[in-house]
Amino acid sequence: MLLRSKMVPLKLRTGRQYRTESVQRVLMHIERLQEVSLPFLNGGVMYRCIMEFLNKLSTCSAPKLQSLSLEEEHAQTLRIVIPTSSLAPNLRSLKIKYCDLSWASSILTGLTVLDIKKLSPECLPTSDELISALRRMPALHTLELEDALPTLPPQTMPVLCVPRAMNVRLPHLKRLRLVAKVLEVANVLTRIELPDSTMLEVQLRCRASSSMNPNQEWNLSLLIISHALESCFKATPAQSHRVPRSLRLCGIGRIHVQYSTVRNPASWAGSMTDTCLDLEWAV
Repeated sequence: MLLRSKMVPLKLRTGRQYRTESVQRVLMHIERLQEVSLPFLNGGVMYRCIMEFLNKLSTCSAPKLQSLSLEEEHAQTLRIVIPTSSLAPNLRSLKIKYCDLSWASSILTGLTVLDIKKLSPECLPTSDELISALRRMPALHTLELEDALPTLPPQTMPVLCVPRAMNVRLPHLKRLRLVAKVLEVANVLTRIELPDSTMLEVQLRCRASSSMNPNQEWNLSLLIISHALESCFKATPAQSHRVPRSLRLCGIGRIHVQYSTVRNPASWAGSMTDTCLDLEWAV
């Protein structure tokens, strides 16, 4: 089939079960790959195959590659590492889970979708590294970071107002999802300027730090998080007031906030138990 397809762009999408030999053959055609979506189990032949493909990305051009998704099912000692340099100039979507990367990697350039989950602690960015990477992606419309946010030293408090020159503006952002400790989420919210958009969905999942009283941590972060939410719906003379059509808040050992300018977003499929609205979140 590969021979008959000649130079037609290739899209490699697999489920949890696939033939390793077939995947290996497709990955060899790096110059034709347009999409790679590959869940995998750590170690063995498949691990080596993926690492060979990624290493090849740093030396061989992949001009047609637009989407790369690599997801490990469980945390393992041996991890896939995204190369620092990449010859995929048209890559627009990167989704990784239980993989590692350098935040200075050229692969974090020009993306419209960035979804990173479960980085190793040593690969977590500093605030400056995260902001620097996001500045290289001005067209970003989807940003999802789960356990991939900058950590803060014990007793460090994020500040409510940061000079605008230190922030990053993402004017095309449609979806923002942050999952981390409360203060880590609050810290990132102070550095990202959310857009004036009639289509915006934000999801925050915050858990308490083990080194601080949960109530104290939440109280310290509440002003920052509520300020970020409020700023999204601030009216200006030239703009109509944007009303949050859907809002959900849940607390079961952690805080889970979702709001959207769209009524009942499709991504909210499913129910949340013990849902309640806190008046302090009214905007």
